[in-house]
Amino acid sequence: MTNLLDINIAQVDFVDPEAADILSSAVKTVKTILKKREELDQQGQKDQTLYVMKGEIHNRPAHMLHHMLVLKGLYEAGEKVLTGIELPADRVDDAFLDAYLKKYAKADDKTLPALRDVYRKQAHFRGSVDLFMNLSAQYTYADYAQKTLTYNLLKMHVDGQGQFLGMNTDASRKGDNLNASDPKVADLMNRAFKKIDHNMSLVDREGMMLRNRHMAERLYSVAQKHKSRIAVQLCGMAHVNGTELKFHHKDALCHMFKQSAQPVIGIFVEGSIAQHYDGLAKDERHSCRLPSIATDYDNPIKKDTSFWGSIKDLFNSNASSLSRQDERFYVNEKLEVMGLGHMRLPPGM
Repeated sequence: MTNLLDINIAQVDFVDPEAADILSSAVKTVKTILKKREELDQQGQKDQTLYVMKGEIHNRPAHMLHHMLVLKGLYEAGEKVLTGIELPADRVDDAFLDAYLKKYAKADDKTLPALRDVYRKQAHFRGSVDLFMNLSAQYTYADYAQKTLTYNLLKMHVDGQGQFLGMNTDASRKGDNLNASDPKVADLMNRAFKKIDHNMSLVDREGMMLRNRHMAERLYSVAQKHKSRIAVQLCGMAHVNGTELKFHHKDALCHMFKQSAQPVIGIFVEGSIAQHYDGLAKDERHSCRLPSIATDYDNPIKKDTSFWGSIKDLFNSNASSLSRQDERFYVNEKLEVMGLGHMRLPPGM
């Protein structure tokens, strides 16, 4: 199978310039992360985890492809990688867990309690179940791209034999609010505000700050136990380092790690409203230029390939959007052109 850094980008560009852009950006991102990792090693910090906050816009398939390629490159470099996903850490409920354990771990009523306990305490096993559930879920945005990403995360997680670990890191939720009945969420609320709020929105400033704290603490805790050399958090752009107006950078992930004296890099998408660098040195940030085509399953807009349509696209990078069927074709075509057809989601999944 082809290693990421061995792919001929010029050859890909000849066939599909957009695929080449995604690939080229991923290669640059991998090299930036590995360079920072090497610098830590040279400073005698081989056991120090490097934290990478990798942003996305949730409805952009190219962003999911970029995640896949970057993680593939880090994995192929032989690094011990932990990947956090912006989904609730308690997403796996008892019914799903029991069904999983009975089907795949051959559990019966006698062994079920012990295996449940292993799931709660053992990060690698828990990550397997998290990723398996994520793969079976329906996503509001970029569903096929998200599932393709999750499939490849699960494959590296299983094949890596401890070298690669994926898991959900976000806070528990109840509808559109944080789940204040969850012990970890309640603890975070008490520490931050000295009170429990059952109506705290997931997306207001306080809710975003608590979710960031939850993701940071979960990622850090497992990275220390797992002895990960690189820990990557996949998340929406506003989580990385805040935004210009609504979310202060001091409430965001990069600042939280810096505040704890942990080395961190923020990976930003150019053109995003959350391309916000406050508090970050030049070697603590990296920008990616990626295709902005989005999914819109209700009202997909076909790309206008006429001359005037191309002129319009210069002023509106989101002039086209993808239906579910178009998204599947887009993702598979890009992987095929890159010579990475084996990373496509298998039929029927």
